[in-house]
Amino acid sequence: MKTYKSPFAPGESPFHVKGGVYLGTQKYFASQAPGGLESLWAQISDPALLAFIQQKFLPSSWYDVLPVYELIRAESRVFGLTVARYLQQRARFQIAQDVGGVYRVLLKLTSSESVALKLPRILTQVLDFGTHDAKQVEPGRVEAVLAGYPAMLWEWYENAFQVYAQRALELAGARGASAAVRDPEPDGERNGVELIRFRIECRWSRL
Repeated sequence: MKTYKSPFAPGESPFHVKGGVYLGTQKYFASQAPGGLESLWAQISDPALLAFIQQKFLPSSWYDVLPVYELIRAESRVFGLTVARYLQQRARFQIAQDVGGVYRVLLKLTSSESVALKLPRILTQVLDFGTHDAKQVEPGRVEAVLAGYPAMLWEWYENAFQVYAQRALELAGARGASAAVRDPEPDGERNGVELIRFRIECRWSRL
């Protein structure tokens, strides 16, 4: 796995995420980690990164997303897990918190196709960058292409989007539902940050 370093100090990049994501981190560690939030603080050696994650976040305000790269590494060390395993565990916890929020819109839709086609927009509404285009390839299969995403956060997208997409399909009543996030490829750069494009593929049984 390629190692990245943000060209921006924490809090200063032009790529943003809603504060609810960072609030989720604080809530997760306060309730789930041995030693609470202090166990995460102890894993962060960069004073600027520590000050960033310790600030008071507002759910709907925008904050620099690039610190996620270093934070998920510190977070995984607390639990003694690989980054991928930690992100899967964390995403499942966050889903339980978001059933009344993110999924509320999806659950108003009337079919698995509608849910799958709306998923990219719903999942990415917490980000202020990137584009998405979803289409039904065949019955029981929808593919979406997402572009303009910082490459350094690929592990985060791959794990979080996959867990969220599959759970959304299951909540919509799709049988045999599966979701895969794959095929990252270069998509230029912005402000010195390498970008990628990738696919989300949703499948379910038509029987």
